[in-house]
Amino acid sequence: MRSYHRRTKTPVDLAKAPLGSAEFFADAPASRGRQASAAAKPGIPGMLITEYKKHPAFTDLADHTKSDYQRHIDYLRPITDTALTRFDAPLVVRIRDKGCRRRQAPLR
Repeated sequence: MRSYHRRTKTPVDLAKAPLGSAEFFADAPASRGRQASAAAKPGIPGMLITEYKKHPAFTDLADHTKSDYQRHIDYLRPITDTALTRFDAPLVVRIRDKGCRRRQAPLR
């Protein structure tokens, strides 16, 4: 099975980013190198995260709580430039389940 980014015709490594996974959408060549601008573009999770971090619901939290939230935000970094229209219930469940497996993995 093969997959190519439509606009740039660059192949997507399906071994590293299985079709339909969060990594697949984050691996789009058009999104590479744009992480800095991701927070400013509407319609992507990066913008939602940026706006949330400015809101009193986040700024009024204790420092320890903010750092805990930041760990979860950092986990979502690979998908911050993905269009919100690509998110559906099955994708959100896969992201949640992968995060749960990651937290339950034994420490090394």
